Amino acid sequence: MQKVFARVSIKDLLHIVLEGMKKRKSRVSLTALTILLSVALVSSMNIMSFALASSAVSGFIPINLSDYQLWVSLISIIVCVITIFNSMLISVAERYKEIGTMKCLGAKNALILQLFIFESLIIGILGGLAGFLSSAIITAPLMYIQIGRLPTIQTYLSTMTLSIVISVIISLVATAYPAYYATKINPVEALRFEV
Repeated sequence: MQKVFARVSIKDLLHIVLEGMKKRKSRVSLTALTILLSVALVSSMNIMSFALASSAVSGFIPINLSDYQLWVSLISIIVCVITIFNSMLISVAERYKEIGTMKCLGAKNALILQLFIFESLIIGILGGLAGFLSSAIITAPLMYIQIGRLPTIQTYLSTMTLSIVISVIISLVATAYPAYYATKINPVEALRFEV
């Protein structure tokens, strides 16, 4: 049985993670929505600052946008990390018995860690893309009304890249401790655990 869990292909890992995500749709949706909102805020501020900096119009900015953008983005990201951290800890508690069963069947700590990290990567990428798309849809008409043109494609591409990188980093940082905690679960205690 040790060889069954010794090496798991990416395809099998993806299948296991997606099946687990289907079972916990509401928790995954909440986590993805948290990332979406945080990334949408950061992305929309980034798109607007690029567009306003490249235009000749300076009357729209009552304060220094870069300082404002920095502080609001940091607060948004911190709240997002705390929310995802909490959600992933609850996910570990929900899967306590499942993790214990996997360990009893021979799953290594590395596999448990990979499952949580892979799940956070998927949620981070999906949340980042959704956050970028929502910010692009919302900021396009606002920019057209304010400066009379849309931001450039280069602005959108750089913001999309930044959005995905930020969302992946957010989800990985927030999942690090819960994933580590999941690897340290004692299988005997987990099997006796009642939900």
